[in-house]
Amino acid sequence: MFEFKVKELRLKKGMKQSTLVKKSGVSRTVISQIENGAARDIRVSTLAALAHILECPMDKLCEYTPEKSQSDVLDGPIY
Repeated sequence: MFEFKVKELRLKKGMKQSTLVKKSGVSRTVISQIENGAARDIRVSTLAALAHILECPMDKLCEYTPEKSQSDVLDGPIY
């Protein structure tokens, strides 16, 4: 599962969503979906545009967290 850091990075820069839309050329809908975790099938070109405007490497825009399966939870330590 990917968690996108676009909103966090945008806010650190003191940037409004509307400014990111104008500078990146990415639609408000797509940026909103990314920031709210509702985006599906995000294009590499979209991530590249956002990374450029947010002045960060593309890999800083998202964080991968493997989903835990039920067996992973059951096989873990018991406290």
